[in-house]
Amino acid sequence: MILLIGSTGNIGKYVKDYVIKHQLPFKEGLYQPKITNEHVVPFDFLDEHTYDKALEGITKVFFIRPPQIGDPKAIYPFLNACKDHQIKHIVFVSLMGVEKNPIPPHAKIEKYIKKIALPYTFIRPSFFMENLISPHGKDIKTLNQIIVPARKSKTSFIAAKDIGEACGVSLHESDKHINQAYTITGSDALDYDEVAAMFSNHLGRKITYANPNMNDYGKHMISLGYPKDYVSVTKMLYFMTRLGTAKKTTSTIETLLGRKATSFDTFIKENLNIWL
Repeated sequence: MILLIGSTGNIGKYVKDYVIKHQLPFKEGLYQPKITNEHVVPFDFLDEHTYDKALEGITKVFFIRPPQIGDPKAIYPFLNACKDHQIKHIVFVSLMGVEKNPIPPHAKIEKYIKKIALPYTFIRPSFFMENLISPHGKDIKTLNQIIVPARKSKTSFIAAKDIGEACGVSLHESDKHINQAYTITGSDALDYDEVAAMFSNHLGRKITYANPNMNDYGKHMISLGYPKDYVSVTKMLYFMTRLGTAKKTTSTIETLLGRKATSFDTFIKENLNIWL
């Protein structure tokens, strides 16, 4: 049985869709669920008392680091519990480039999983297209601006449904994917002026790339109510993006899924009402 942690999020909901479609047994670990039953159990990374019940009868685990948890060490007790419960495969949504950059929390989580010898698959996506829905969708809708501090750097955006399906395939066909790390991206690398032009074309109004400096970006995100730890992590990621770390493209999605990655153009058309 598979434990899905984060099954209500951008990526997790597509992992859940995959396991349902393929009739794989699973249960969801949810933070303060409204109902609990054999398929839904309470789970909180910060509450070790929730671990044993969540891991009961589980052989495989999917998880993604909650953005509000900036300190990777907060995840380690759960990973230790996975080891104690003899989990046979853990699929972790990491980050493109962490094999060369030890600073992001994703890199430290990967390192710890290897340290305690949990059988793993690391899915390392580039930036999510869904970042333009949350956290940046409100800026597009109300200000007609994309407010990220990436300068003129390019990003090989990938759709969350492609990431989720890649995770599902890895869980479904564990023998093929254990102890592998996959860098997955979209087919094209775009700068934010190009992204803004695509939004302008589909929305029928002018969308511009604000290109703020780091301090102004940080103040803006704080003003929207995002936690300081979250904003600090995103600033670090955008700093790395400026250095060219997000422009790499791979064909790994085609290999894993047998189809091309979702294009940014398709993503905008499928979600158009969000920004209208």
